[in-house]
Formats: sequence, C-alpha cells, structure tokens
Amino acid sequence: MSDLGFEPREDMLWTRLEAAASQLAIQHQDNESMIEQIAEAKELVEDYIGAYERGRPFWSRDVMASLDRQIDALVQAVDAGDKDAVVTIEDVVGRERSWSLTCPGPPNKDRSHMTHMSPKFPESMMDIETPISIVYGTKPKPSGWSLSELEAAFRVHQAAWQHSTACGALISILGTSSTSAIRKIVCFGLGRLDDWAKTTHEKLATSVQRAAIQHAATLTMVETLTAKQDKDGNTGSMVHCYTQDPAYADTEKALLAKLGFTVLEDPKGFLEVDEHTLVYSVIPNVPVRQIVADMARPVAMVWNEIEEDREDEAHKDFRMEMRWGEEMRIS
Repeated sequence: MSDLGFEPREDMLWTRLEAAASQLAIQHQDNESMIEQIAEAKELVEDYIGAYERGRPFWSRDVMASLDRQIDALVQAVDAGDKDAVVTIEDVVGRERSWSLTCPGPPNKDRSHMTHMSPKFPESMMDIETPISIVYGTKPKPSGWSLSELEAAFRVHQAAWQHSTACGALISILGTSSTSAIRKIVCFGLGRLDDWAKTTHEKLATSVQRAAIQHAATLTMVETLTAKQDKDGNTGSMVHCYTQDPAYADTEKALLAKLGFTVLEDPKGFLEVDEHTLVYSVIPNVPVRQIVADMARPVAMVWNEIEEDREDEAHKDFRMEMRWGEEMRIS
C-alpha cells in the first residue's frame, strides 16, 4: 500500500482483473467452453498490464505513422476500384488486426478499458479491443446553416469568452510562463461549430456554446503566444494552429479555415505533435493524453481536471451519457 492509503495503480489493475475474472468464472461455472474463453481473455489482459508495467508504448509514433500511410493508400486503392484493400497493424502485445475501408456491418462505437477491468461490469473483459482500432460511422453532415450564420454564432461566444475572467487568467498564465519553445497548438475533440439539425438561431447558439468557447480559447492562445514571440525578439514567428475532430462537417471546416485553423484528419493530428507543441483537449472521448504521452513530449498540455486514482473506484465504472448527438458508454 502507498503512503496515501490506496493501492499503487499497477497493484490495483491486477486486483480488479482478478475480481472481474472471478465473477465471470462463478457466473459460468457450468459452462466449460465459457470458462476457457474467460481464461484466454484474462491472459490477454495480463499481457496488456504487463506491457503497461514495462513502459511499452501502446500508441507508438511508428505504428501511428504506418496507420496514417496505410489509410491514405487504402483510400486511393478504393477510389481506383480495389474493394479488397485493408489496413493492418500489430499492437504492443503482438496482436494483429486488419480493417477494410468499407463498413462490414452496423457501426460499432463501444469503448472498453484494456488494463482497468470493471468488477461492476466484468463482461467487458471478454471483448478487449486493440489499443488502435478503426471504427466506422456516418460522415457528419452540415445542418443547413450557411457559413456566415455559423460564423455569427461563433463570434457571439468568442466575444463573451474574450470578456471573461477565464480568458484574462489564461492570457496572464501564458504571458508569465516560459513559452518560447511553442511553435504550434494542436487541438483534439473541441466539438462541432454546427448543430446536428437546422432549427433556430437560438438553439444553434446553445448547441455550439461549449465548442465555440474552446475554439475561441485556442485563438486567444495563438494570439497571445505569437505576440509573446514577437516581444521576445522572434519577430514573424507565427504560432500555427491545428485541430482534429471527426465530428467536423464541411461547412465547419470552411469556417475553421477562415478562423486560421488547419483541420487534420485522424491520426494526422497526433503525428503533428512534437517538442514545440502545446496540446489542447478537454474531455475527449478517446485517450488523447495517453496517446500523446506515448508519442511525444509537448511543451505543455491544456486539459480538464485530472482525478487521482482511488482505492474505491466504483464511481468510475461505465455510465451512459449523450455525446455529440448520440448515447455513449463512458468510463
């Protein structure tokens, strides 16, 4: 036990795995085939926990770069009429999986822990995905609002942000910090600047408020950091801004380009992160912080509050939430 009174993370992972596996074994004690499947699933999770303990990167830059190249090549192959082309990757424990570009069935967006088993939902242990997977979904569509209408909704929230206490505090922090190494900002999952359906201007404003403020905060950081570069004698050293979110539709991408953002497709945003980057991501539904930590050492990360692990983590098990217009299981 640690001095803080709860298990170190590694011990906690093994404890939770044993608890989940034991519950499943009791539930299926009369099913020999299922008992074998439980043992295989437990062994797989043990492999992932072992890799985690040894410090093996679950999301290495080489694997992500290979994935990016393969996706680009796959798109070209499919456009040329090759319907059998696939993307193949090997993960941190040697599991190899392949995906085609076309969806083989109904889109599946379930997400599960790989090393952090749930005694409350032990069945999640039976369906462990690889650290990197290709998921299929419907391409986001513009709701019907024009570019000028979306920009007007954004500007209202941007003005509110610029007059907020939080904006002033952010400018102060950046102004007094050592930020000379920052050359770019890479954002992940900041959200839609369009609604899911065209209704009223009032509903549009409400729908995009959170995302608009986060994008506005990004522009504040770009402006502040660029001005600081000029003040420090690096005249003309513009801080560039990149953003990655699969929820962006075409009209939003046009708005983002007008605002000064370069929109990147997954996984190009992760590959853009280097030692001159500030990473910005708030409550994403993918493990951005962990992926970035495996791939690079950015100058800084702007994040939401990070909770410490606790001995009793029942409150961290799965819950259902509405995210981006659909119900998702969040942990």
